[in-house]
Amino acid sequence: MNLYSISFRSLRRRKGKTFFLIFSLILAVSAIASLIQVSNLLNDNLENELDVFGANILITPKNNALSLNYGGINFGDVTYQKSSLELSDLNLIDSIKNRKNLSTIAPKFFHVFELNNKPVLFAGVDFESELKLKRWWEISGNNPANKMETLIGTNASKRLNLFPGDTLNIKDSKLIIAGLIESTGSQDDDMIFADIGLIQQLTGKKNELSLIEVSALCYDCPIEEIVRQTSEKLPNATVSSVKKTINSKKSTVGKFKNLAAGISSLIVLISVLMVFSNVNASLLERTKEIGVYKAVGYTDSNILKIVIAEIAVASLFAGLLGYLLGTLFSSVIYSFLTESKEYIFVFSLPMLFLSMFLAVVVGIIASLAPAIRSSKLDPTVAFRNL
Repeated sequence: MNLYSISFRSLRRRKGKTFFLIFSLILAVSAIASLIQVSNLLNDNLENELDVFGANILITPKNNALSLNYGGINFGDVTYQKSSLELSDLNLIDSIKNRKNLSTIAPKFFHVFELNNKPVLFAGVDFESELKLKRWWEISGNNPANKMETLIGTNASKRLNLFPGDTLNIKDSKLIIAGLIESTGSQDDDMIFADIGLIQQLTGKKNELSLIEVSALCYDCPIEEIVRQTSEKLPNATVSSVKKTINSKKSTVGKFKNLAAGISSLIVLISVLMVFSNVNASLLERTKEIGVYKAVGYTDSNILKIVIAEIAVASLFAGLLGYLLGTLFSSVIYSFLTESKEYIFVFSLPMLFLSMFLAVVVGIIASLAPAIRSSKLDPTVAFRNL
């Protein structure tokens, strides 16, 4: 009979102690695995939210203006030099070093036309990029299928009494309203969105842009570096980032991760104490058994190997079950925190290995002191109890 078969037989024989040992480790591993996986899921959710949030980099023409005050009267700002953005600037943005971090580049050209003797602000856009940028839009009707179709905001629709299916006449061009943008609470409600090329053509400004919105995958991306690179490519433009919301959400996830790390440390400490108590009590009960092993020639290292092998086998099993339970718990916790009705089960091989490794490490560390003490037991002490 070899040492490891002794370990397996001991685990099967002492079912109650083995169950308590495995149960202690399962609780610890499942709690830690669930906290780690919830943190990762929240991190992924944050990245998606930031992407859906819309533009986080705004590019506008650079203006040089002076504030005019004379005789105590403020006459406002006087612009003496104004730059402009052009379609070719899109290619420059597309060539920056961190292009892979850019999700959407959405150019815009604004112009006021008169409809029914009322001034209306038209936004010339590339609908493919605009709809990708503004995923929160709820559209009644259809998305534009060609350059002669438009979208109208809620307020503009009410003011002009125009609805999906109606026709707009602008400079001998007939545009069709394909869809109505439900109220967004923003300036989009007051505008009509049309194909950017068509609006540029109708105004005779085929290459001019009013501004460019950029959506960057910027939870982990170097947002300031992207701004710097873009500014170098567009010296006549002002490039600014929307950082307040990003930093706020980063801080929230960071605090949760710190909380998860603190709770995990406490759980590890408690599990070490529970395993130590279990192993110590178990080895005290096995004094006679260990004495017999020593009497028949087993060395201190043999006894130590038997005990450590028992703990390692039980810990591996606990790590596997702990990971499975932790994955289940993380799905429920994530659904609760995000108020989602969907449960996400993510199998992660690295997380599985980490769970099993953590269980083995905790088990061995907690049992090392009792195991060493038992391995040095004097056989004569054990035989006194016979």
